[in-house]
Amino acid sequence: MDSSRPRRDPIKSRRRPDWREEIKVESAVRDIISDELQKLKQHGDEKENQEADMIWEYQGPQTAKPVETESEDILLEMERLLYEDLRDEAIRIEVEALDEEDEYLAQAFLEHMQLTDKEANANLWCPVCKQGELRETHNLIYCTMCKLRLDLGEDKINLEFLRERLANVHMDHLDRGCKSAPKFCLQTMFELTALYIQCKECNTFDVVI
Repeated sequence: MDSSRPRRDPIKSRRRPDWREEIKVESAVRDIISDELQKLKQHGDEKENQEADMIWEYQGPQTAKPVETESEDILLEMERLLYEDLRDEAIRIEVEALDEEDEYLAQAFLEHMQLTDKEANANLWCPVCKQGELRETHNLIYCTMCKLRLDLGEDKINLEFLRERLANVHMDHLDRGCKSAPKFCLQTMFELTALYIQCKECNTFDVVI
């Protein structure tokens, strides 16, 4: 083999182009097109001044456009297409960013609200004072820190049912599109004390248990 024969360098691995670099290049092309348009307009004005005193005796029915006009039309069309590409690219990037954000929030919420076996055995904190722990004894659910007391009576309700109800009402509140944090309170109506979720922002007021 001839050692003097030029050797080919291996092709470098291609990386995914950065959209910011693409926009910079497109912006530079746009500036060049704008400069060319200004030059054409300036040249056209000078030519019109030179031909201002000339009298055209006849003009054919299909007079061809001057070269400057055709070039200007081409540059204008190129500029229009470039603006459309920039707009479409910006919209695509924005949509992708929103999709990624929505997916992240949905996954984070699912991980937070999902009840696993380990979480089922974990402590259930009081939704009213957010400091005490809810406990169950003799058909009564109570908080170790505040005055929350729920007399279950003959109802087959326990802490696990309350845990699921709290998760459900939180989900229902989010489904309404409200971003405010709801509050929980005890209210007695018709001699029955119940736990309620309420939000003044979206006028939510529902029974939890």
